[in-house]
Amino acid sequence: MRGLFQHKLQMDGKEMEMTGLDAFSDISAISGGSFPVILHAFNKVHSTATLLDADGIVNPQDITDEALGYVPPNSMFRTFATSSQYAVEKALKAMGAINKTSPEDFDLVDFTDMPFWQAFVYFHFLEGAGIPPHRQMYTENGMDEEGESYVTPRDDVTSEPVLTYSMIGPKELYDDWVHTHQSRKVVERIKTE
Repeated sequence: MRGLFQHKLQMDGKEMEMTGLDAFSDISAISGGSFPVILHAFNKVHSTATLLDADGIVNPQDITDEALGYVPPNSMFRTFATSSQYAVEKALKAMGAINKTSPEDFDLVDFTDMPFWQAFVYFHFLEGAGIPPHRQMYTENGMDEEGESYVTPRDDVTSEPVLTYSMIGPKELYDDWVHTHQSRKVVERIKTE
């Protein structure tokens, strides 16, 4: 994603404003690869350039231990390169599994009676991106069954995120909403093309 974003497209030998990433109508991911796509498309706090550290290393010969040791604070790469211990602790406190010990703990999003994985994913990946908890992500405005508005991509995201997860478990925990709703528009479009 980063390399495509750093690459400006050319037409008739002239550089265009469009990046290589902008040229894709869909960006697809499966399982753990969905996290970068979600952070790119649904992050409500930072632009694509900031998230992908667009000003970072471009040429492989510039890669050094020192250069790799610094990850900009607002880059999505920080999420993948830093410890997740704080997210584990916040998730366990939000679930009520361990005692809340500081005033901030009492302001945590409630994850009582929810699986640990959902709480952890929220605190480690989504909270800092301004993505609200307990809400469905969709590419069009609308409401879910509870009357909550969908979380939609930022305005500067030009491609449609197609997310696929592999989950096994009880239907009440792992429903098929992603397959029957979120990706439906893309599947229908592909069928007609």
